[in-house]
Amino acid sequence: MEQLTQQQRDEIVNDDQQFKLHVMECLGELRADMKSIVGNGQPGRLNKLENKVNRHDLYIAGAMGAAILIGYVLRYGSALLPVMLAHVK
Repeated sequence: MEQLTQQQRDEIVNDDQQFKLHVMECLGELRADMKSIVGNGQPGRLNKLENKVNRHDLYIAGAMGAAILIGYVLRYGSALLPVMLAHVK
């Protein structure tokens, strides 16, 4: 088995320390990103995105209801118009 020189051992230790520092920096960035996404006491980006999707769903449901109503009025409106006018008089 080959023996390591002092310089080789120092390089290994230095590389290990550099690796640990790099991992700690990456973990710090990950933590900051998670706080941004999930939120840190305030609504995060994920919560804001969920709210936008819910509002969008409501708009779509409203537009579909309006389209159905318009289609119904266009299809049956001419037959219903005399009935509706009779109630107004």
